[in-house]
Amino acid sequence: METVYRALLLILLAIISAPPAQAQSRKEENLCYVACQDKRIYVIDISRKKVLDVSDPIPELGNPTCIDVSGDGKTLYIDSERGYMESSYCPIVVVDLNTMKVKRKFYLEIEEPSGYISAVYNIRVSPDGSKLFVGYANPKYRGGSVVIDADKGEILKHLKGFYVDQNSSFSKDGRYVCNIRPDEIIVYDVQSGRKLKRSLEYLLRLGQGLNPPWRQFKAPLCVIEKQKDRYILKAVNRLNGKLLWEKEIEKEIGLLVSDRY
Repeated sequence: METVYRALLLILLAIISAPPAQAQSRKEENLCYVACQDKRIYVIDISRKKVLDVSDPIPELGNPTCIDVSGDGKTLYIDSERGYMESSYCPIVVVDLNTMKVKRKFYLEIEEPSGYISAVYNIRVSPDGSKLFVGYANPKYRGGSVVIDADKGEILKHLKGFYVDQNSSFSKDGRYVCNIRPDEIIVYDVQSGRKLKRSLEYLLRLGQGLNPPWRQFKAPLCVIEKQKDRYILKAVNRLNGKLLWEKEIEKEIGLLVSDRY
């Protein structure tokens, strides 16, 4: 129950303290990282409900869209957008969490259509920290996902027919990435490009529930659904697929909590 409480608290912190920023935590230290519209990064101790550190303003940050932390807890990856109707996008910013300073930055440039810099809406760091799995959209409203070298920012592979989102989870070797939804899971083989879909009904019979094949999560599955002009935040029991609770929120925020518990 305490684990679930921490996960729910993290969601509340993201909603109340820093919309539309993203949040990320590490289980071993109970830390939450929040990127805010004031261009700062806040480090929060969830168990003590206390802000531990605040970065100086980072000029490259606009309105934060996504964030993730490396498995060793040393590096934070953030992207953001300037705002509606602005033609330029912010780079992916790499922050050293020991110094709270920017280490490097790079833009995501997709060759098709040529010349466009794409807006990044989801970032996930591979288990070994060497790659970034990125979900993007560009000015022509074409979206997709790519694998990027975390050091150089170079695109290594396009994930055809698969979109990285806040509930994406990875196998330890980084070969498989899994998207988890309230009604199904999709497992994508990064090497071959093959996809495997499993329905909730099948997963329940298998005893896997709404979990990737390689691990069982304790926290509920948290998703945001758009219903006409409303955004609904939902928490779903992973073992039986039943709704635990739902809450209307003002806008679509980023959530990245489930796979850290």
